[in-house]
Amino acid sequence: MISEIVSGAISIYLVQQFFSFEHHSDLVTYFSRQRFPDRIENNNKARPKLRVHIAGDSVGAGIGSSSQEKSFAGLIAQHFKDFDLILTNSSRPGATTTHVAHKQLVREPLDWAFVIVSTNDVWRLKKAEELKNNLQIILDHYSSQAKRVVFVGPAHLSSARAIPHLGRLFYALILPWYRKHVRETAEKYPNLTYLEPTYPAQQHFAPDKFHPNDLGYAHWFSVMKRSL
Repeated sequence: MISEIVSGAISIYLVQQFFSFEHHSDLVTYFSRQRFPDRIENNNKARPKLRVHIAGDSVGAGIGSSSQEKSFAGLIAQHFKDFDLILTNSSRPGATTTHVAHKQLVREPLDWAFVIVSTNDVWRLKKAEELKNNLQIILDHYSSQAKRVVFVGPAHLSSARAIPHLGRLFYALILPWYRKHVRETAEKYPNLTYLEPTYPAQQHFAPDKFHPNDLGYAHWFSVMKRSL
């Protein structure tokens, strides 16, 4: 069993090195046929202004949901419907902490920042020091730019049926180690709420067996909004 898990891990690693971030992002967007607008405004000028930004990976981008309204961005916009809301979203499919740290740092004052990243770092077996350094750049930035930050850490890749069985066993073994490093970094910020995805039900997966569907997004937003 150990040798089979190691063989599965080596195979996963070689595939990951072949597919760059750009390849992965293009493939996910092509097959899902999804690309939601990067900005939502409700033009409720009689209400207090609220600036919100989402940075992250394919979950932040809403891949797997049936419409923008059912994605994280849409659910957040609905939650803040009584404000004069400007919501922007820089999330991209396939993004790791490296991509967010160098290409997704918005430089404007925010009321809320939602950061959904690190699952692809686990997927790509990123080194712990690089992961922690990237997270420090990201969280330093958003904790200073936003009044409140919600950070969603790495998901259970071991639950995704798109990954072969031995690969899922391997990810189940390494996830606690990655989460420990992510949690230790996140706990340094007093205006940040850190959330760890729970093990999802199979009915919460999109047809690609990797991303959340509408039920998955609704479930996770119900957890997230306790911190809003």
